[in-house]
Amino acid sequence: MAEQAECKSGQHFHLLGSWVKSGEEVRSLVLGEQHHVYKMGYWRTFGVDPGNTLSRRMNSLPRDVSLRAIYIDAFLGSILSDPHARDLDYVHTRVLLSVIASKYPVDAVFYPSVKDAWGTNIVVTPEAVDSQMVYCASHVVRVEHCREFGVMETTLVRQASGIGTTGEFQWVASADPSREILFGMTKDEHDFALRNTDSRSGLLDMKAFLQS
Repeated sequence: MAEQAECKSGQHFHLLGSWVKSGEEVRSLVLGEQHHVYKMGYWRTFGVDPGNTLSRRMNSLPRDVSLRAIYIDAFLGSILSDPHARDLDYVHTRVLLSVIASKYPVDAVFYPSVKDAWGTNIVVTPEAVDSQMVYCASHVVRVEHCREFGVMETTLVRQASGIGTTGEFQWVASADPSREILFGMTKDEHDFALRNTDSRSGLLDMKAFLQS
């Protein structure tokens, strides 16, 4: 994220964590992945192609149709990941995403990163964020050093413990980088998080729990 924003030492970023509400789903469109699976055999976004679903789908189509789909997917992905897009104020990117949003009933679009050949960006509609997702963490960090390969050294400046009734973040008196504060959870999620407070992989455990 910071590399995408071309951050500099001394800048501050407000980082928000969120997940999909229990019982809800976010319909997503993924661009640039058919071409990636065709070339590499796996998804950039989700890793392994589950059951080789995308590969089998392409194999089930007539060869000319499959190649056409791969080409179009690669072309659209190249527009969204154009390294010179910023020079044009991301006009092509915004127009393409606007057209997609008007033609397809999706809540989010995944597309290749401009800065990282193996990275992925995601755009989520405001409506989906408001109705199908919930904020679960809020940090303000200061960038101390920008290293090569997208590695950033940061200092935690502020940390929220929740969201008030009028929508404002409730900041703790003193931010503690050794303590991850989550909020907006159901009772089951909260109980699971409490059982994993001492684990450095607690967030990974929570991710697996949410996906189960």
